[in-house]
Amino acid sequence: MKNRYKLSFKWLVGIATCSGVLLTSCNDYLDITPPSDIPPELYLNEENELATYVNGLYGILPSHGGIYTYGIFGGDAGTDNMVKSKADSKYIGNLHTGMDNGDYYFENIRSCNYFLQEVLPKYASGNLSGNEEYIRHYIGEIYFLRAYEYFKRYQMFGDYPIITQILPDQEEVLIKESKRSPRNEVARFILNNLDMASYLMSGANPDANKTRISEDAAIFLKSRVALFEATWLKYHKEYVPGGDKWPGKDMYPNYTFPAGSYQAEIDYFLRRAYEAADSIAGKYALVQNTGNVQQSASEPSNPYMDMYATEDMKGYSEVIMWRQYSRALSVGHSVGYHAQLMNNGTGTTRGMIESYLMSDGKPIYSSSFTYNDEGIANVRKNRDARINVFLKEPGQVNYFVNLTSNLGSSGQIVEPANPTITGDTKNPTGYMLRMGNSKDKEENDQYGTFLGSPVFMAAEAYLNYIEARYLASGDWHTDKIEQYWNELRQKHALITASIQETIDATDMAKETALKDQAYDWGAYSAGAVLSDKVLYCIRRERRCELIGMGMRYMDLCRWRSMDQLKENKYHIEGFKLWGDDGKQLPVYSYKRLPADPDNTKSVVSSPELSNYLRPFEIQRTSDAFSGLGWYYAYYLGYVPIKQFSLCGDGVLYQNPGWSESANSMPEF
Repeated sequence: MKNRYKLSFKWLVGIATCSGVLLTSCNDYLDITPPSDIPPELYLNEENELATYVNGLYGILPSHGGIYTYGIFGGDAGTDNMVKSKADSKYIGNLHTGMDNGDYYFENIRSCNYFLQEVLPKYASGNLSGNEEYIRHYIGEIYFLRAYEYFKRYQMFGDYPIITQILPDQEEVLIKESKRSPRNEVARFILNNLDMASYLMSGANPDANKTRISEDAAIFLKSRVALFEATWLKYHKEYVPGGDKWPGKDMYPNYTFPAGSYQAEIDYFLRRAYEAADSIAGKYALVQNTGNVQQSASEPSNPYMDMYATEDMKGYSEVIMWRQYSRALSVGHSVGYHAQLMNNGTGTTRGMIESYLMSDGKPIYSSSFTYNDEGIANVRKNRDARINVFLKEPGQVNYFVNLTSNLGSSGQIVEPANPTITGDTKNPTGYMLRMGNSKDKEENDQYGTFLGSPVFMAAEAYLNYIEARYLASGDWHTDKIEQYWNELRQKHALITASIQETIDATDMAKETALKDQAYDWGAYSAGAVLSDKVLYCIRRERRCELIGMGMRYMDLCRWRSMDQLKENKYHIEGFKLWGDDGKQLPVYSYKRLPADPDNTKSVVSSPELSNYLRPFEIQRTSDAFSGLGWYYAYYLGYVPIKQFSLCGDGVLYQNPGWSESANSMPEF
């Protein structure tokens, strides 16, 4: 192969020490690794070998998973959006330091570094055989994957070692490379990897179905990474590099930001975020939500709903990348099954439901429509089309295609009158989503659903642009903020009000009333209520648009939106079960609902606590009976205690609030 693109090997390696990201395809997720007994010089010499190696790393990307999961759509569990039947340990103080921490993990990074170490010299010298554009593409995918893997680790730990080569088994070298780099420099490293990935993948893509990592995927991920770091720096000021409580200040005394100052560093990441987001939002059209839930073959379909419940997502303009499954290879999942049953025990919260606007574009408390939450049919009336189509209502038809098929026989054709809120297969809140619910019975089989899994969706790029550009300018009329925001709202058929009308109708006192257990955690940062209504409306738009996409916890952490839980515990609530008379609402007909918290046979929460179902307060012995709390330490994971003894003094430092002793609770 003769290189048509003359790339300096030193330049490639140099950019490698400053950069990575993600994507997928049906066979791309197969766990394929090179045989260990093949000498390195005999492997990774041909295009197909590069593809096989890259495919073996696609498993680090998000997917719907296996049989016992609601997949990506249940990814917000453990937040104010969704919960499982038991409270997440981080909200009840059950997380403590350990000798090990499985998240402090470098194996995927090492695999990417190995590929680059072996392949880049061969590429620079023209010693790789195959289609040159495809070879460049596969190298770009590795930069992307390394970036994505680093993004995962840095979200968990902040400051993190930047390692770009295979390390020799020498103690001195290993200790030196264990040194944690400041988080903003890790973020810059990730962005540089993505820059390299997008550059290398600018030619032909080996796959035209949007199932492989692409140039656009790399650009998209830049917007997510840059926005994450910009807002983390903004809201966690005292704990980040340069801050007086930053645990790395002794290792990096008088730290100077690459951009010159703290604010300039934030501005740098905001600019990177909105520029990348604009590149994607300006290219990918949004898919229209008609507001209807198709109930028979004779009714018109809703392309927005169908997009999340189809085997082939490539034809939908909003999809940047998706994962394909295969009937022929029996590679599937069970998301369709769980979508038309109880969401695999993942309940959507009252707070999530009430965050959606009414169809006049105003919050439920200031709308011209009267909000009525006595019965799910009433909850859906006159609402934002997103929740109107995705909130399951008793009596709705779940599927109507292939009804005589033997597949999918464990499903239910019609949604039952009483949501299942008791027993082993219950939904803990009574509110269930329809995301991933196919109209085809065969796609609702517990052991074989082949619906595509979204990986990157363009709507997030619109949201990333709006937030980043607004934070940079302070004016929502700047550049394309208003345009992209309106396009998001107009995508959903039932919102007709202007953005300004929504802002004017928003009351921060009502959005943040601590006594109301449906308040929005995202209305807070660093324990204080947002003073900027526009910014809150942007955050609310993001929350509502990204329903079921597993983004909520990431957003809450970067906004520092859980500090208020430390002093004011939060009581997760689901649907309204009880009337003011202490009896179940007449719209339901449950036969027996013992509700005494001191009775071990109780199956629902007592009406004396709330008219709304409280999944963690059914029995007084529940760890979360008194509500959900928070430690600042939980925004990041702890560095495993074993690492401190291995590296010796002065090489590592612990994350804020965590101890360097094993089995210790957070200090704050």
